[in-house]
Amino acid sequence: MQAEELHSKLSKKRLSKSEVNDLTNELLNYPELVLPLIQHVFQEEKEGVFMASWVLDHLLRKDLSLLLPCIDFFIAGLPEMQSDSSIRPMAHCCEMILVKVYEKKDSVYQKAISKGHKDVLLSTNFDWLIGPYRAATKVFAMTNVYYLGKDFDWVHPELTSVLQETLSEGSTAYQNRGSKILKRLAEESR
Repeated sequence: MQAEELHSKLSKKRLSKSEVNDLTNELLNYPELVLPLIQHVFQEEKEGVFMASWVLDHLLRKDLSLLLPCIDFFIAGLPEMQSDSSIRPMAHCCEMILVKVYEKKDSVYQKAISKGHKDVLLSTNFDWLIGPYRAATKVFAMTNVYYLGKDFDWVHPELTSVLQETLSEGSTAYQNRGSKILKRLAEESR
C-alpha cells in the first residue's frame, strides 16, 4: 500500500467498523504509513471528519510501537485539535502511551517521552478535561492528567479539585473513573 492508496481509502466515505478493522490489519504490514496516517488525522480534524483518528486508535491498540518513530509529530499536533470526534481517539492513544510509561514502566516508552512531550501532553489533556468535550474524551484526559501528575507536583492537587467540583455533574463513566482516580490520589497522599 502507498500513501495515496491510504488517502483514497480514508477519503471515500465513512468507514464501517469492519472496514476500519480491515484497514488496521493491512496497515500493520506498512509501518511507513503511520506518519501519513497521523498527517491525515490532523488534516481531517480541520475538515470535521474523523476516520483517520479512528483507524490510528485501532492500529495502536494492536501495535503501539508503530507510533514511536512519529512521536514528536503526533504530540506536537495534539494541541491544535478541536473536534471531540477526533480528540477522543487521540486521548485514548495518549492513555496507551502513558500506561506504558507510568504503569508498565516500559523503558522504551520512558526514553521516547521527553519532558517536553510531557509538558505538551499535560497542558493538552488538562484542556480536554476542563473543556466542552464529551465524557469519553474527559475520561481519557483525566487518566492522562493523573499519570502526568506523577512528574508535576502541582497537578494532583489541581486534578483533585477539578474532579471534586465536576464529579456529580458528569456521566456515569466520568463519575466511575473520577471516583477511582480520587481514591488513588487520596491513597497516594497518605
